[in-house]
Amino acid sequence: MKPVYRIRSSLPHNSPNEAPVDKKKKIIKLRKAGLCGSHIACKLKIPLRKVCAILECASLSRARDIAPPEDPPQRYEYDEPGDMIPLANNKVRNFSEEEIMDSTN
Repeated sequence: MKPVYRIRSSLPHNSPNEAPVDKKKKIIKLRKAGLCGSHIACKLKIPLRKVCAILECASLSRARDIAPPEDPPQRYEYDEPGDMIPLANNKVRNFSEEEIMDSTN
């Protein structure tokens, strides 16, 4: 009789070091309130690595993940091409009529 081999997952059945659900919710709540990971770890007396892992799983590990999206840049539209003159690159100067006449000669 041949031995029967089973394909089993190497994933453990339980994880004794996993944070309880209520602590996870508290960490996420503090992060959404604006605290960074190190402040949350100090406040709740949890290792920083565990706080970072929980925030990473919740997709809240970066500041941009909790900040509201910025307003889109304001675009100016003009009816005719050439209506907008970029004044930042050009010096604006008032010319007298005499200066204009002298430059044409």
